[in-house]
Amino acid sequence: MDKNYLPGEGTPQPADLILVVTDSGVVIPEGGVFWAYHGLTIPRSELVPVGSLGSAAVFVCHHSVAQSYGRLPGGQAIPLRELYGLIEEPVFWFAGRAAHVYHWHIRSQFCGRCGAATLWNTREISKTCTQCNEVYYPKISPAIIVAITRPTDRGPAVLLAKHTNRPHGFYGLIAGFIEPGESAEEAVHREVLEETGIRIHRLRYWKSQPWPFPEGLMLGYTAEYHSGELDLQEDELAHAGFYTAGDLPLLPPALSLSRQLTDLVLGRGEEKK
Repeated sequence: MDKNYLPGEGTPQPADLILVVTDSGVVIPEGGVFWAYHGLTIPRSELVPVGSLGSAAVFVCHHSVAQSYGRLPGGQAIPLRELYGLIEEPVFWFAGRAAHVYHWHIRSQFCGRCGAATLWNTREISKTCTQCNEVYYPKISPAIIVAITRPTDRGPAVLLAKHTNRPHGFYGLIAGFIEPGESAEEAVHREVLEETGIRIHRLRYWKSQPWPFPEGLMLGYTAEYHSGELDLQEDELAHAGFYTAGDLPLLPPALSLSRQLTDLVLGRGEEKK
């Protein structure tokens, strides 16, 4: 990966790729057969470098910037999550990285300490304040998600919930952000007790995922029900219950860690290698 992250002068080379983003997604070129644009005449000073794929350097810019330097040759704005399955998986995660870096870039142009302008550093993705030398890195917000199981006469059941702000959406697992001063494991126990009223034990870490976009890092766990009755936090959860593999509600797509954990604990997916 190219280690010079400093936005430069001149124009991109013909082999360079430019990922065009909107506030909520990515603009896919006409036909949807590729994920980035070649040959756009946009000054390097307007582009944010995010690394390279193969021999191609990759830059990112906002749709409004691309339009201001000439109409894009076709394209459709697609929410980043919906790109899964439309482009190769490694490229999908790279697009997520690019969107993360770009959205951090436009929100970190001035120092939060003294208000002066910030400048990119050349050897890492960071910026330094031109006045007080405070260094800024892309924000990453850690969160936890947990698959809680309990035995039934029909096999293991997993706790699935529908969120209050998405009453017509998928059923997913209990999740939440880690608060200052607590470990990831403490956050799991706290979130479960706050949102559902139950207690868990035998907590085990499984794996992580850079999700939800654009700046989250989700840490996935499994756990077992210990005690208590479901008493939902109504401003968070509209409904919740324990479901077996034979009576599952609508689940999120296979991309999400929520779905992967659900499949794992119900024996519907392979154990992590």
